[in-house]
Order: sequence, then C-alpha cells, then structure tokens
Amino acid sequence: MTTLEKINQKEKELEELKAQLEKEQNDPKKFITELLNGLTVKIDTEKYPNSTFFFRGDEVILELEKSDEINYLWCRYYKFWNPISEKFSLDDSQTQQLIKEAVEDHFKMSDVTPTNKKF
Repeated sequence: MTTLEKINQKEKELEELKAQLEKEQNDPKKFITELLNGLTVKIDTEKYPNSTFFFRGDEVILELEKSDEINYLWCRYYKFWNPISEKFSLDDSQTQQLIKEAVEDHFKMSDVTPTNKKF
C-alpha cells in the first residue's frame, strides 16, 4: 500500500469516526446519561425522610421525593432540565418523557415523574 493510499484510508476512517461522534452527540438519552454520571447520592432520613438528593459538587441537581401516590423527580432547571430541552428543542412534556425514560434506565427504577424546579 502506498503512502497516499494509507492517507486516504486514514481520512476515510476519520470521517467515519466524525459521523459516529455526531450521532452520539445528538442522542438525547446519551446526553442525559452523561449529565447523570458522577452525581453523588445523599440521604438524610431525619430531615428529609422521603427524599434522596443527587449532587454535583455542592449543588443539588436532582431530588427524588417518594410518596404513596407518586414519585417526583425534581430537576434543577438551569443545571439539568433546561440544557436538555434547549439542546434538543423539546417542549416541557417531551423533556419530561425523555428524562423519565433515561432516569428509569440509568437508575433501574420505575414510576418516576420528572418535574422542573428553579432552585
């Protein structure tokens, strides 16, 4: 194989990798999974017996509030909800459904109702 043929082969491989990267970057569930990765779980059963908090550093990003009727997932608007809705041009119900599916997959839970919260 000549040097030019090797260059052409590498350029073709690079284009394929770029196409794969673009596809991955435009995958909403993958984007949400990246937002979920690295969150720290904190529970304070004395102060908040029905809540589990998910932190990034010192900031609460998500709060899972469990009750008998419904399990709310409170999503920090500017740090979680809004980046998803803006990146993929989604309305609130579409964002809610996408977060619901991604969180249920990621944390292996069911019956979660995501809600945005400006805190």
